[in-house]
This record gives sequence, C-alpha cells and structure tokens, in this order.
Amino acid sequence: MARAYEFLFAGVGEDPARHLDVGFQEGHREMVLVRDIPLASVCEHHLLPFVGKTHIGYIPNERVVGLSKLPSVLEGYSRRPQLRERLTA
Repeated sequence: MARAYEFLFAGVGEDPARHLDVGFQEGHREMVLVRDIPLASVCEHHLLPFVGKTHIGYIPNERVVGLSKLPSVLEGYSRRPQLRERLTA
C-alpha cells in the first residue's frame, strides 16, 4: 500500500511547470491544442481515485513548447492529492 501511494503521490515533491522550460522561439500566435489526454488522480478530500480525459490549449506568446510537454505537466499535477476543480484551473 505504501508503494502504491508513493507512486500515486509522486507529484507532491516536484514542480510540473519545469516541463515547460524547454521551448523555442517561434512567431506562431494561434491556439495550440492537445485533446483527449487520459487523466487519473486521487481526490484529496475523499482519497478516492477519479479518471477522465482532458484537453489542454494555449496561445503562444513568441514561444512554443513541444506537444508532448503538455501531458507531462498534467501528469505532474495529477500525481498528487487533488481537487478536480483545482486541477482543471
């Protein structure tokens, strides 16, 4: 059980935004969207799992990141006890 919680809550000690440090300058200013990303996390109030799909979009401001970085950020935040409402914000 302890190993399971260690895996499920591995995001507590990390900064998921670090995945966004790797990017490059680009004049692109239209929305970038990644759809249907699998999501699994644990409710911090009930300590029960919740699952679903999510979509992440952003409008670049002279700088873009690789599409694979967006699900990595999501996983970093979802691998900690979480309120669904806070995760979607």
